[in-house]
Amino acid sequence: MGLLAKLMLSGIKKKQFEAIAEVNPQDNKLFRQIAYFMGGKGQAISTQENKEGYIDRGYHYNDMVYSVIHYIASKAATVDFRAVATDPRTGKKEILDGHEILAPIYSPNDYQGKLEFMEQLFGFKLITGDSFTYQIRVESGPLAGKIAQQHVLPSHFTDINSGTQFEPISHYTLRYGDRSIEYDRDEILHIQYQNYKWDYGREFYGLSPLHAGFLLLEKANANNEAAKSSFDNLGALGLLYDKTEITSRGAQDVLSEPQADRMQYQLDKKVRGSKNKGRILIQSGDFGYHQFGVSPADLKLLEDKQASLRDICNLYHLPSEVMNDKASSTYNNMKEARKAAWTDAILPHVYSFAQEYSRTNKRAYKEGNRIISIEPDKSSIEELQADLQTMTQWLKDAHWLTDNQKLEIMGMEPYPGGDVRWKPSNLIPEDAEPLNDPNANE
Repeated sequence: MGLLAKLMLSGIKKKQFEAIAEVNPQDNKLFRQIAYFMGGKGQAISTQENKEGYIDRGYHYNDMVYSVIHYIASKAATVDFRAVATDPRTGKKEILDGHEILAPIYSPNDYQGKLEFMEQLFGFKLITGDSFTYQIRVESGPLAGKIAQQHVLPSHFTDINSGTQFEPISHYTLRYGDRSIEYDRDEILHIQYQNYKWDYGREFYGLSPLHAGFLLLEKANANNEAAKSSFDNLGALGLLYDKTEITSRGAQDVLSEPQADRMQYQLDKKVRGSKNKGRILIQSGDFGYHQFGVSPADLKLLEDKQASLRDICNLYHLPSEVMNDKASSTYNNMKEARKAAWTDAILPHVYSFAQEYSRTNKRAYKEGNRIISIEPDKSSIEELQADLQTMTQWLKDAHWLTDNQKLEIMGMEPYPGGDVRWKPSNLIPEDAEPLNDPNANE
C-alpha cells in the first residue's frame, strides 16, 4: 500500500494531503512526521544521545555525578505509597489499607525488594532521562491483568519502536549484543524527563540532564583528571643548580650523552613519585632554581571542582549544601537545605512514578465506578514533618472546616459522622447584642 493510501485510510482526506504535499517535504516537519509513522511502523526510533556514555563517563566515572544521583535515587526509594479509591463522579477519595495494587511495589520480583528496585528505577531516569519497567501480568483467572512481577530494564539498551499516527509507539525492544527481546506497548511502564526535541519520534525519549550539561560533565571530568595527574607527578618541587658551571661552559657542553642518561636516571629516582613530594634537590655552587610543576592549589583545581559540584547540583535542582558545599550560603541551615532537596529534587520523581503507575494500571485494578491509584505518603519523610506540625496547628484553629475536611487535608481517612464543624464558644457575631450578666449589679 502506498503512502497516499495509508494517509487516506488514517482519516486524512485527499485534499488535505495535497495541501500538505504542496509544501516541500524537506521543509515540512509535519509531513515528514506523518510519513515516518505511517510508512515506518515498527522501526526503532533513534535517540541521538549517548545514554551509555552518561553511565560510563558520568555515574561510573565522576564522583560528583555519582553522589548527586545516588542521593536523589536512594532517598526517593524510601518513600512509602498508599492506595486511594476515587469516585470520578464526586471526586471523593478513600484511603485503602493493604490494597493489592501496592504489592508489586513492595515485592516487585524474586531478587529485589522495594528499596533496591525503586532506586534502580529512579537511577536510570536520573542518568539517561528514561526508565523502563517490564510488568509481567497474570494472563487468566480472577487476577487476570494484575501485575505478577516487575523488572527494571537497562534504559540505554531499550529502544522505542514507531507505530501509527494515532498510536505512535508500537512496541519496545531490549537489545544486548546480537540478541533482542520485544515487549508489547502495554507491558512497559515508561517514566521520563520531558523532551522538546520534536523530530522523528525522538520526543518519546526523555532528555537526560547530563545531555543538557554535557560540557559541564566533561569539564568536571577534565578537572578530576588534571588534579590526579598533578598529584601523580608532583614529586620534587624544583632543582637548585650551579649557574656558574652552566654559564662558563655552555649548557650544551655540560653533559655527554652517557652523562645525560645517568642524570635522567637520577632525576627520575630523586624527583618523581609521591615519596619525593615537596623535596628540593641541591647542587653546590652559585645557585639557580627551577620549579618543576604547579600544585593543584595554584592551578585552582579545588575551586573549579566546587564550582562543578554546584553546576551538577543545579542540573538536578538539588541544593549543593546537602553535598557538603560549605562555601554556599543560600540556606540559613542544613534543615532548610534538606527540605528543599525533598520538595525540589526528590518528590517530583516520586509523583511522576505514582501517576504513571496508576495510569497504566487503571483498568486492571478498577473497582466498580471507583478508580484505584497510588500516591506518596509524605508522613514518613522526617524533613517535612515541621510543615506537618505547622499545618496541624493551623487546622486546629480552622473552625470553618469539618473534621473530615481537616483529615482530608492531612491525607488521612475520614470517619463516619465527621462532617461537622466545631465553633469556639467565645465567638459571637459582630452585630449580636451583648449578653446581660445576671450578677453584674450585685
